[in-house]
Amino acid sequence: MKNSDNKSVMIIWSGAREHVLAEAYAASEKVSEVVVAPWNDFMLTSPKISIEKEVVLKDVDSILIVADVYRPSLIDVAQDDALSLWSVDRLRKKGFQVFGPTQNAARIEWDKKWAREFMKKYGLPVPEFQYFTKETIKEAKYFSKTLLEKYENIFLKANGLHAWKWVVWLGKENFDKEFKNFEKILSPWEWFLVEQWLVWEEFSYYAMIDGNNSIFFPSAQDNKRVFNGDRWPNTWWMWCHSPASITEEYEDKIQDIIRKVVTWMKEEWHPYTWILYFGGMIWADNKVNIIEFNARWWDPETQVVLPALEKDYFDLVYNYALPGKLNKFHPSFFHDKRVCVVGTADPYPSSIESEKGKKIIWLEGLTGQEIKIFGAWMKDIWNNEFGVNGWRLFSAVSRGDDFLKIRNNIHDALGNIWIDKWKLHYRTDVAEREIKRR
Repeated sequence: MKNSDNKSVMIIWSGAREHVLAEAYAASEKVSEVVVAPWNDFMLTSPKISIEKEVVLKDVDSILIVADVYRPSLIDVAQDDALSLWSVDRLRKKGFQVFGPTQNAARIEWDKKWAREFMKKYGLPVPEFQYFTKETIKEAKYFSKTLLEKYENIFLKANGLHAWKWVVWLGKENFDKEFKNFEKILSPWEWFLVEQWLVWEEFSYYAMIDGNNSIFFPSAQDNKRVFNGDRWPNTWWMWCHSPASITEEYEDKIQDIIRKVVTWMKEEWHPYTWILYFGGMIWADNKVNIIEFNARWWDPETQVVLPALEKDYFDLVYNYALPGKLNKFHPSFFHDKRVCVVGTADPYPSSIESEKGKKIIWLEGLTGQEIKIFGAWMKDIWNNEFGVNGWRLFSAVSRGDDFLKIRNNIHDALGNIWIDKWKLHYRTDVAEREIKRR
């Protein structure tokens, strides 16, 4: 990157959420160039944004090599594998300005066993749980059946960073089959969680943290299930809206939990800096319960939450968060409503190999509409014509003053998109609860 009065940013990873991040950084007058690694062909929406493909996220040496080539003013490490493998620690040791948590701080996401024990130690509101390994599988089954008698449904969760297939719902009717399938994919040494399934209404909440101080973003609500009416299977996230009215009466409690986590993490072993995601549940007893914390922005909430910030995001990160001055920053947000619908190939989820490379028809027709497309698994197959490169293709985002109107606007557009002979798959009941509350 060329030296100038303006700054340069490198973002490590390039999914739909990093597309949002790249545009947020590029929008700053203080930023001359944003390099995104390793790929996402649909991200080249700004002349400031470029793509560097020679990065392997699970190889920190490759991240260091590319960082040495570009020498950016700021590196934003946005991906969970990279965070868990000391990338932030090693980049800082090499003298780079890095926005991201250390490997120890990111443990709150990549080590579910440690995270649950940490929360339990300090009396934070978590579901009933126990941890097991393959060696204690009989005890795990016994505990699972005991938990099912109390709560009717439970979750099995592998300890590390895994895709959606490693989170399994168990009820009495599918217990034997699903437990056996889960046992097959476990490594002999791997811990796994057996946990009560909280039943009520989920929310997503983000804070930016500098080790001591926090600022909070508008709430959101997402959904991970493929079909309308929250029908299974559970996959990566399918839609999101913001703000989530379910949090209106609980903002103080949610923010208090985040502040306590930050304080206790600092007292215990290492201060937390970066974005902290709080996935929670307003349970039937009207209490705020913790589902999980993630050490990063996440899909698809980023697409509806981050663009609501009125102020310069680079300025916020570089001049307030990194030097530990978030208490001096006064955030302001747009007060409109936002909806994100994820478009996927169909059927989803399934094998993708037969669909790869097929052109996404009419995607260019969204240009100029009041809809923003954030790319995910799409590939430029011919002169800005994009094709399928994975099942989750893009996030379509729109804003306005009425959830139903926003949703209808997105659906009217997405209904015209085809992939070869297949129609695009997406859920059509986004923000249904908000619409019913009107």
